[in-house]
Amino acid sequence: MNRLSLSFYTNIPTPYQEDFFNALNKICEFKAVYYAKTESDRNWENNLASYKLRYLKNSFVVQIIQKWFKDFHFSWGVFSLSMNEPAQWIILGGNYFAVNNLIAAIILKMRGKRLAFFTEKIKDGKSFKFWLKKMYLRYFLGHIDVIIYIGECAKESYHSYGFSRIKSIIIPYNIDIDLFDKRNLDLKKLDEIKDNLNVDGRIVILSSGSLIQRKGMDIVIDCFNSMEDTYRDRISLLILGSGEEEIKLKSKVISNQIKFLGFKQKNEIPYYFAISDIFLFCSRYDGWGLVINEAIASELAIISSDAVGASEYIREGINGFVIKNEDIAGYNVAICKLLDSSELLHQMKVENAKFKQAVSSQYNAEQLVSYLTSIAI
Repeated sequence: MNRLSLSFYTNIPTPYQEDFFNALNKICEFKAVYYAKTESDRNWENNLASYKLRYLKNSFVVQIIQKWFKDFHFSWGVFSLSMNEPAQWIILGGNYFAVNNLIAAIILKMRGKRLAFFTEKIKDGKSFKFWLKKMYLRYFLGHIDVIIYIGECAKESYHSYGFSRIKSIIIPYNIDIDLFDKRNLDLKKLDEIKDNLNVDGRIVILSSGSLIQRKGMDIVIDCFNSMEDTYRDRISLLILGSGEEEIKLKSKVISNQIKFLGFKQKNEIPYYFAISDIFLFCSRYDGWGLVINEAIASELAIISSDAVGASEYIREGINGFVIKNEDIAGYNVAICKLLDSSELLHQMKVENAKFKQAVSSQYNAEQLVSYLTSIAI
């Protein structure tokens, strides 16, 4: 039986999308098409890909538009690309309003290609915006054979707009879980990091994300600051990431047990998860939140905002807690429960160890290819 041929069109390379693409490349004839090499606020290092790839070049006018919309892309090359695309299935990723995606969908559908759309939830809209999105999506999705939702949250949002009859599958964002296996880490380096951070004898709480208002790092610090001294003295709080609010956030610090780690590349991040016990994520909104995957792969207890898509992975009181958005008291209650019960903390770590295969790129690549193969060409 011939292997499925699959192309994935999306904005730019990202570290964790790379994990998924590498996994897909092992089980099908795979190619990635990127609308650009990077965007203005991205600091990721792109590794040498194991799969076929192609970069499109933005038109000149895009450089002007990107001053206001950094993730806007348009290339004249998308016309010839779509006209000559040989793959059986093409997945369009990224924003449903992406011009390149719309052009590709129209041309590829005219050629009789099978199309899938890989998507997060639709952000809530009211009145005019709601109907504008609905009219556009009705046209765009008319070219789509399968919607690939990143989670139940995304599926529910499309159903709320009336798009429930299109074939679909849930394939969450995923990671290479082997990167977070302590057996694959440099133990000498791990010990050096622990020594430098002076966290021995404390429960280590880690939060990871851009230091911007949406990610809620101010809530993380407020949680720590508002705790009773008897609890706070038992904690080391590590904050991984960089961003425009860094100075403001550091001004809120009242203890030397809050440590800002700065931005780290993909291969460095697992070390900080490996020295941690609890992962705290207070984001005000995240369509998914891959850091939850990382916490599961690292076998940590998790406390997450209910405004995070990946919180659907959390079974309340079993492998973590889900807290109402911005509820500082609620976060503190959850933290104190784990500090008060080493048995509960251990149980949650064990549960995530059992579950982590579900967040792996290999597992999700196999699920997707199996599903697409089952649909007649």
